[in-house]
Amino acid sequence: MKKTFSYSIRERVLKELNRLCQPGARIVVGVSGGADSVCLLDLLVELSGEMALKLHVVHIHHGIRGESADRDAGFVRGLSESYRLPYTIIRRDVPRMAAERGMTLEEAGREARYEAYREVAAETDSTHIALAHNREDQAETVLMRLMRGTGLKGLAGIAPVRPLSYDDPDG
Repeated sequence: MKKTFSYSIRERVLKELNRLCQPGARIVVGVSGGADSVCLLDLLVELSGEMALKLHVVHIHHGIRGESADRDAGFVRGLSESYRLPYTIIRRDVPRMAAERGMTLEEAGREARYEAYREVAAETDSTHIALAHNREDQAETVLMRLMRGTGLKGLAGIAPVRPLSYDDPDG
């Protein structure tokens, strides 16, 4: 399943990868099964030959959407296998986590994802975590921060790059 990306997208991402990591870097790639994360994975796979990247796919099953979530996990498993990439499917009981921590499902889901990405990064000696965010994600993050009360930093949305050990999943 060979995909070819337009010059501008491919070259922009390659330029950022060259800036952010060394050839041979180990990267955890968060893949939900949605178009944005699948596009990110496809592009990283295409560029991995040039940079000798070691990719590890991670999918988080939140325990919320039943059979639909099972299908997403199966899709990510199949996609990872088609690329011959190692993958980890992690199940988290996000509704229980939300209740225990006094959070919304969205907040608990976000925390569960970031915790899982960091865990797999540590287990695989990965130095980077790659996630896809679209404009709706950015807008949602800014609105959520506004409702919580934020300073100027929070109005910037999701940072394009953060340290792996960064504790605030909202960036």
